[in-house]
Amino acid sequence: MFFVIYQFEIKTDKEEQFISNWAKMTEFFVEKCGGFGSKLHKDKNGFFIAYAKWPDEITWANAKNFPPEIKAISQLMKDCYLDGTSVKVIYQLTCVKDMLV
Repeated sequence: MFFVIYQFEIKTDKEEQFISNWAKMTEFFVEKCGGFGSKLHKDKNGFFIAYAKWPDEITWANAKNFPPEIKAISQLMKDCYLDGTSVKVIYQLTCVKDMLV
């Protein structure tokens, strides 16, 4: 398994728009790209943190080739970022042992 952890800094008045479009992107990755889903959290500093599960790094890398309808959703997410910020990939992780229940 391969996991990616992302950080987003979102405009306060755009949080619902971001969450909605983040969910649509996640559904696309699961339905069309081989992804295993993602979870979205908000930390105490106001950052949104997401982690996504993939079968391997190659599948994740190949998912970046968006069709036009997904590019529009991606743009709606980007419209929510604070000025001058973007999504940050914080970690790319290969699972060595999984003990989650």
